[in-house]
Amino acid sequence: MKNSIKKILALLLALAFALSLTACQDIQTILSEREERKPAAEVTDQPDEDDEEERERDAVCSDAELFRQPGNTVLFGAYEQDGNEENGAEPVEWLVLAYDAETDCALLISRYALDAEPYNRNNWSGITWSFCSLREWLNDDFIAAAFLEKEQQALTGTKLENEDNEEYDTYGGNDTLDRVFLLSEDEAELYFAGDAERKCSPTLYAASRELETVTEAGGTVRCDWWLRSPGSMSTYAADVLSDGTVYTRGDFVDGRHKGVRPVLRVNVSLLPAEDDAAAPER
Repeated sequence: MKNSIKKILALLLALAFALSLTACQDIQTILSEREERKPAAEVTDQPDEDDEEERERDAVCSDAELFRQPGNTVLFGAYEQDGNEENGAEPVEWLVLAYDAETDCALLISRYALDAEPYNRNNWSGITWSFCSLREWLNDDFIAAAFLEKEQQALTGTKLENEDNEEYDTYGGNDTLDRVFLLSEDEAELYFAGDAERKCSPTLYAASRELETVTEAGGTVRCDWWLRSPGSMSTYAADVLSDGTVYTRGDFVDGRHKGVRPVLRVNVSLLPAEDDAAAPER
């Protein structure tokens, strides 16, 4: 009797073990099938933000031939202008003031006042163009912000004669060699036909930078802009008023309320090639 009971128990244990194996296999099968049916992880070509390197903008440059005709408006480089830094810098518009066929160089001035900076950060006596902070800002900060390396290669150093203010007998300082600069009193008279042509509007970004503006009857916003010539005394620098008048008396050098219209000379043959530059349609 005892032996029969043991045999029955052994059979029951064997049956239970077999059933457990089957159950495990079924569960494993179900899990495998679920894994196969699971949607694949979304594949994206966007790099991880932590690994993504800052992308360089495309070069901006109008067709080279446009630089060879004084009076044209050309695009070259980019600088913040609309006041929205999140959407990046905007292409800079330049007026072609002169062209020298012998050197293939064009003289450009920004169409708009691109920024508002003091002529010199301190109202020091004896400040001239060669020592002012605006000259340093233009040739360092502005160049770095506005031009890619391939664009900077076209910038040509210009030897400037910084003459005295004849009306007030104010010393003009040493001659300089600059890649970016401002017009002098005489140059502002030479390259513009009259006051109307010298009038300047600021960009939205410049207008937000403590710049004093005047709104004309038609709604056009104008501003004063710096010249590099000395004013009536060594703490003054000359400027162009919002009505286009060349103001030889000038204003205090530490004022931030005047616009900056950079001037530069480019070697047209060194401008970014057409396949390297993306110029927006005009």
